[in-house]
Amino acid sequence: MLDLSLLSGSHTLKFMNNFDYIRQAGSRNGARAAAEIVKQLKAELPSYLTVKTEPFDFTCAEVSTASFEAVEPYRKSYPAAGYRHSGSTPAEGITAPLVYAEYGDPISLTRVKGAVALLSIPVSGDLYRRLQKAGALAFISTAGSPLDGGQDRFPQSRNLYKKPMGGQAGGTDASQPLPDIPGLILHYKDVLEILNRGVTTCHLVLRQETLSKTGTNIYITVPGTDPDLTEGLCVSSHYDSVPQGKGAYDNLSGTGIVYELALAFAKNPPHRPMTFIWFDGEELGLLGSRAFCQTHWKELENCRFAYNVDLAGQLIGGTVLGVTAGPVVEAAMNLYGREAGLGMSTKRQVWSSDSNSFAALGIPAVTMDRDGFGMHTRFDTLDLISPWALERDEKLAGFILDRLASSTVFPFDRAMPVEFAEKLRR
Repeated sequence: MLDLSLLSGSHTLKFMNNFDYIRQAGSRNGARAAAEIVKQLKAELPSYLTVKTEPFDFTCAEVSTASFEAVEPYRKSYPAAGYRHSGSTPAEGITAPLVYAEYGDPISLTRVKGAVALLSIPVSGDLYRRLQKAGALAFISTAGSPLDGGQDRFPQSRNLYKKPMGGQAGGTDASQPLPDIPGLILHYKDVLEILNRGVTTCHLVLRQETLSKTGTNIYITVPGTDPDLTEGLCVSSHYDSVPQGKGAYDNLSGTGIVYELALAFAKNPPHRPMTFIWFDGEELGLLGSRAFCQTHWKELENCRFAYNVDLAGQLIGGTVLGVTAGPVVEAAMNLYGREAGLGMSTKRQVWSSDSNSFAALGIPAVTMDRDGFGMHTRFDTLDLISPWALERDEKLAGFILDRLASSTVFPFDRAMPVEFAEKLRR
């Protein structure tokens, strides 16, 4: 049995203090973070365990130019940011009518052909494809709030997640791809002025380039004590952050929790093997976990359950287990939660995190998520992280994982509901 007293939120926070900087995948600071995780693991793990690193290559877009100018009925330039992985304009940009399409409803989209669509919400996935099919030349989304001032008045570039797995941007029919269209982001206050002053024509420029980069996954395997129990568990988190902030809540906290769990189980090996993984590139589209699962798919045939931690550590909030599996798995999580006596709730759905990469292989998967403040902003800092919140989620995770890793007969099958399998495929 795992000794839960080994789990310390204060020790976790001390670990986290080594990473108080932005950690974009493929950046110098991303590599710095990977090296520090390895260093800390080697310093605290028992000598019988080997820390393994696994680089993976990926491509990403970087915006070099993003600009927006009102042309009619007045001329004025506004600060703009770009959607990485959307289309690029010609070097000279494009001038076109501006049409307010609100949330991108079907009726509004009938008016955007040959125009720039101005939207009240962020754009990704299905909305992007609907804009393409409607014939929009470009799109603009709104960010921020009317309360913003200072540096928060300037929009930040963001990634555009536009393609279903294995399909084209316009759908799954590779014979009929739709052209990529450029996308900009303007601040709420500027969009408000543009609408109130009735801008009808605009000029925009978006230029970006595709770069090749390398990320690094880190993992260790704690062997089980029963040689007859070869089927085990995977426990994971991601350590990269978005460029807008230091990502203490998302997901340095998860990095620290999995670190603490790895140390505890290394000192109390369970019956079944456990692999602890720190992924890079989650914020760019689950890149690290997808690379890991593609590389290790054969070994993962012996994985019966994947437990991922993404968003944790803030005192004000509540802990949710996102269950991507059948109702029996959800019932087991609720049973263990009641036995542990630690507050939690469950949601059975496809979660937007690294658990998806395991679930896509048919492995029952859970993402632990503690609601909090500041995700993907400069406000996601260590001063909002609580040792109490870290420790209570470590103990909940430790209790659940110990029950499963100590079982001689696994309490649920390795299976994925058909409706989840289809969502994951798409």
